[in-house]
Amino acid sequence: MAGEFIQALFWETNPGPLKTALSLMGKIEPAICLPLTLMGEDKTQALRRVLSSYRLLPNMEELS
Repeated sequence: MAGEFIQALFWETNPGPLKTALSLMGKIEPAICLPLTLMGEDKTQALRRVLSSYRLLPNMEELS
């Protein structure tokens, strides 16, 4: 189920989690305009684990 993924996108009240997820997936650059903020490192790592569990992160070997 996608429930954990959807919940992760709402860990913070701005689009930071969505932009962080898209950045981790290699879809956009990791930049954001103020007053918005990117997620902290601890939440980014947790989001990385969620994305990985859904196989949404690029395989680094395939990118080489």
